[in-house]
Amino acid sequence: MGDIKKPPVETILHDKGYPDNDKGATFTSDDKLRVEAAVAESVGAYIHKFLKNGSSINLNIDGSTPVSFVTDRPLTDKKWYVKRISLLIRSSSINLTKFGGISALSNGIELKVKQNGGTEESVITSIKVNYEFLRYFNKFDILSYNIDVLWVVLDLPEGAAGSLTYTGDDYVKIIVKDDLTGLGGFTAHIEGYEVDE
Repeated sequence: MGDIKKPPVETILHDKGYPDNDKGATFTSDDKLRVEAAVAESVGAYIHKFLKNGSSINLNIDGSTPVSFVTDRPLTDKKWYVKRISLLIRSSSINLTKFGGISALSNGIELKVKQNGGTEESVITSIKVNYEFLRYFNKFDILSYNIDVLWVVLDLPEGAAGSLTYTGDDYVKIIVKDDLTGLGGFTAHIEGYEVDE
């Protein structure tokens, strides 16, 4: 995925005229506010976007005929750096050999990305059961209350964030290719930050 050039906090502060702080010195509350402000200005605004089909964010649909869920595009003068992709599945009796709490899928869900105006790439070709998330996603939790919740997160390492632009008609896409109506809920979203293109 695309490369990110982000200067260290010390460089940002120095460039903005803040005095150097001795190595190992304790930051004051004012110092911390300056760091947060400088980093926010350098990195850009935080974004959180659901993948949608039309206006719907609910992936627990009948995808016997494949249905695509995609992100919106950035505004014309903006670029999005995607740092995290999260999936949240609500169901009952979730275990590793099911998909959520329903039977293993026949076709599986697929994750694709189009970035920097390039061609669409398959990041994950097929996930049919819960344990297959472990091959790709670095966080995997099953929470249980009145209904079980499966939460999986793919954190992209520094320097490997996906770069989505308006002019490139870029997106993150999940394709549903099975009947998922037996799930109590299923959503997917991206997180990252926005910069001027």
